[in-house]
Amino acid sequence: MAKKLDRSIGLFSAINIGIGTMIGSAIFVLVGTSMELAGPSAFISVGLAGVAAIFTAFSFAELVTVIPTAGGGYAYVKEASQNSILGFMSGWAFWLGYAMSCGLFAIGFGTFVAYFFQQIGIAFPASFASYGLILVFVSLNVKGAKSSTRIQNWITSLLLLILLAYIGYGIFHINPDNLKPLLPTGFKGTVSGISILYITYIGYGLITTMSEEVKNPEKTIPKSIFISTIVVIVIKVLVFFIAAGILSWTLLTPAVTNTPMIDTATALVGPWGGYVFAFAGLLATVSSINTAILASSRTSYALSKDRRFPNAFSAINRFTQTPVLSIIMAGLIAAISTSLRDLERISTITALFSLIGYSFVNIAVIQLRKQKPSIKRAFKVPFYPLFPLIGTGINGILIVQLIRSDTVSTLASLAIIIAGTLYYYVLYPKMQHLPKGMNPAILPTISSKSLDFCEEHYNILLPLGNPNTAEALLHMAFMIAKGSPCSIVTPIHVVELPDAIPINSKYTEFKSILSNFETLNSITQRISKGYNMETDALLIYSRKRTDAIDHFAHENPVDFILIGWHKSGLAYNMLDGMVPHLLKSNIPSIGIYRPVRNHTDKIRRILFPYTGGLYCKASASMIKRIAKTNNSFVTLLNIIEKDSSIEERLEIQEVFLRSLQALQVKGEIKTIEKNTISRTSIIIEASTDYDLLVLGMDPTWGIKETVTGFSTDTVTEHSHCSVLLIREGSSVTNSRFFRRILDSINRI
Repeated sequence: MAKKLDRSIGLFSAINIGIGTMIGSAIFVLVGTSMELAGPSAFISVGLAGVAAIFTAFSFAELVTVIPTAGGGYAYVKEASQNSILGFMSGWAFWLGYAMSCGLFAIGFGTFVAYFFQQIGIAFPASFASYGLILVFVSLNVKGAKSSTRIQNWITSLLLLILLAYIGYGIFHINPDNLKPLLPTGFKGTVSGISILYITYIGYGLITTMSEEVKNPEKTIPKSIFISTIVVIVIKVLVFFIAAGILSWTLLTPAVTNTPMIDTATALVGPWGGYVFAFAGLLATVSSINTAILASSRTSYALSKDRRFPNAFSAINRFTQTPVLSIIMAGLIAAISTSLRDLERISTITALFSLIGYSFVNIAVIQLRKQKPSIKRAFKVPFYPLFPLIGTGINGILIVQLIRSDTVSTLASLAIIIAGTLYYYVLYPKMQHLPKGMNPAILPTISSKSLDFCEEHYNILLPLGNPNTAEALLHMAFMIAKGSPCSIVTPIHVVELPDAIPINSKYTEFKSILSNFETLNSITQRISKGYNMETDALLIYSRKRTDAIDHFAHENPVDFILIGWHKSGLAYNMLDGMVPHLLKSNIPSIGIYRPVRNHTDKIRRILFPYTGGLYCKASASMIKRIAKTNNSFVTLLNIIEKDSSIEERLEIQEVFLRSLQALQVKGEIKTIEKNTISRTSIIIEASTDYDLLVLGMDPTWGIKETVTGFSTDTVTEHSHCSVLLIREGSSVTNSRFFRRILDSINRI
């Protein structure tokens, strides 16, 4: 699976990403809130917020030339903190902060859509438009960054034209009396406005999260940061100033109106001005949510690449060249944020996360200057270390201001930070044992601990039916049992009785249908004696063979059931054959064995295609048992994608080496590069030189599998050697729901 993002973003697109994000929320979403806090001086608040943001912008501009990778602020703090908890928590804050900010934009979008419908007398639910916007832009971002940035360029250009027209016309229609008093809530209100409006300048940080998709990022991103920030500061100050001059600030607060900028445009040029500005509001919120989803998804992508999030978050879809799961998760968090329907709470929480993260970024500049003084920097922060320290100080003051002004949002932010800490110290270590996709590692490592044998009895249930295959099944069962201490094999033969014959009838009444049992028992006695584990087969009468096996497994201590391979496909599933019936049951541990005709009772060479799937560790445990009994030579087959990077290949090779050591058997690693040939064909071809092929069963079970069989069925039916399929796990991991989720994640 590819791990490289597509570099398709140039300087113009990068500038538009910054401008689009920084203009939208301030002018079209937070004008009313800022007027309520600062009165007419809100234009001073938005200007000072921009100046305060520039100090941190310098830090981002330097760091992107040192670490031009996806993840932005998270990547910089991680590098400076040497991948400690501090680095992870900054990534956690950026990821959730960017995603939650989408709630601001989605709510604003819904408000503007509802305004249009209201003008024609239709009551349209704003929330419907909000969630629809999230869905549309999640889909566009999945399609590709190039597609979403092309739309971004058009949106931002059109938005700027509308705002420039508003400024050019509105500057001549200001009523100076509306600007008096300038500070109705005092200077404290102006500072509070700065705290809220500061987050509207995080657009330059969002640009850095996409470093791996920007052409020549070391030069392009610093230019785009400063150009977009300066342009936005000028436009915001002028728009806020004109808005407060056209209408009294008291008429623009949330208590009076949900559409303050539309009201000023209507007062300026009439109803059509309101329509145009409502349309501009739609453009602004669309532009902002697009870049916020991009930034959040690239942060979780970077966390996954650093093995802090499940590996599926950094999986790049081979068709769209985008991290699909990361984008979907950003959309899900955005939808949850939108559901809060509280602009002030959302803006405060996202502001706290942004301020904390940006404070760490300023500190990262100082740390990396000390750690890597000789590294080449295409851009350097001027007046170092004064500017990073000023940026940190400003962020700290604003954090304190927000904490003092909104206790509920502060507690919510603290709860999210605690959740991140619990994830890092409690959940994250346990995720190392999960299968591929859900595990942070590119491929889970088989540990010696996961292969430890139980000290108590390990009970193997072996249903026997056909004398022609019984010998091979018995050999396999006793090989597994012999390879681990305290194991017991219980062979059973189920006789299906017709409804016409009572189960309690005497033996003589249906002696003819029991002819197989004596033969099976004789074979059982002979083979079990050869392994020094003498036993007899049990005879069970039942109306239905599968129900009898189910009942026996649940009434007796059974750890593993070994059954013979039958068939696959639609007909066999419709007839409720043995294999599909047991796989659909709650029996946790099952092995399906298909011996070749010329099978041997000695397994000298074993092939194990290790993919890190749901049942691979259970398969490895069986291999260790069989190899111990036969002194077998084990080959771990590594099928690697042709487009895999050198780093990815080396990491996978290390996983295979550690896994082979954990098996504690004689063995080797065989690597085959996957080109146009399917993985299934590679395994079948490789099986030629082996006595046994061991596979974890395919975890999927849907319509396709019902009709055509599993992908592992194809391998089993066409393999050149005997095949042992393994399925093991809890009732949760074996459920169809869990297996479908895992399969969907790995298909991304």
